[in-house]
Amino acid sequence: MQIAEIDDLKRELAWRDEELELERRKGGKDSDLAATVEALEKEIRRIKTGAETFARDLNSLREGNDDLELRGREEAARAERVQMQLRTQIRLLDEQLESQRGRVRQLVDELEGHVCTPGYVLFSCPG
Repeated sequence: MQIAEIDDLKRELAWRDEELELERRKGGKDSDLAATVEALEKEIRRIKTGAETFARDLNSLREGNDDLELRGREEAARAERVQMQLRTQIRLLDEQLESQRGRVRQLVDELEGHVCTPGYVLFSCPG
């Protein structure tokens, strides 16, 4: 859309140049011609200034868009790193859980095989 607007401004500028050239060919009164030339030149300067402003704005928008894309990629990479860290933590916690379950099974097996001496209550037996 912005490129089309620039092209429109270029076409309008070319049309003004053609209009100026036609006025020069026609001759006419020098004062009318000079006034027309001056008006057309003023219009050309205005259009050129507008086109330059538009081009600067377009470049600024492109740079802003590039910055947004870069930030998006950085945030995606950061999120991926966090996800990998969380997966690692989950894996480590799963390993710890399995280790503790094994320890519990071992203690249960020891307890089942344990015989207390007479007069001791379970869990108060010294061994």
